[in-house]
Amino acid sequence: MSDQTHSVLNKPTLKMSATLFAKLRTVPILSSLNDEELRCLEDAEEIHLPVGELLVRQGEVAHHFWILLAGELRLVQTLADGKEVSFAPVSSGNAFGEVPLLSNTPNLVSLRVTEPAHLLQFDEDGFWRLMTSCPDVRKAILGNMAARIQKLQSISVQQEKMVSLGTLAA
Repeated sequence: MSDQTHSVLNKPTLKMSATLFAKLRTVPILSSLNDEELRCLEDAEEIHLPVGELLVRQGEVAHHFWILLAGELRLVQTLADGKEVSFAPVSSGNAFGEVPLLSNTPNLVSLRVTEPAHLLQFDEDGFWRLMTSCPDVRKAILGNMAARIQKLQSISVQQEKMVSLGTLAA
């Protein structure tokens, strides 16, 4: 058996503990799934990151999808002049990273750990297995993405209204 075959056959997979199962139940987009549907997540890698660590770097090609089980991350964008702009935090219970994987685009922002983070990480192959073989998980991921897009559109409309109001007042 070749080394490559050996490593594929012995790829470590996550065997879900009762504790991890309980944490997954607290993730809003997964809370309605039954135990069998949650077993689709067993291909994930469980990772822990310290404060200050960069999980995602702006401009790099995306390779992962994550579920943040504990901790907090911050969205940070580096502008053309080198200045960093910090956006809303990503708190525990959020799933993210699907948009650049689905659209095959680079990451638009960096993600920095602001509180020690415990995540489930899916590589590209694991993500696509979820999307193709776990319909209820796929619905949850796409529903979450759609809700975020609607929220961003709402914020954008509100900002446009404020700009128009400012122009009128001037």
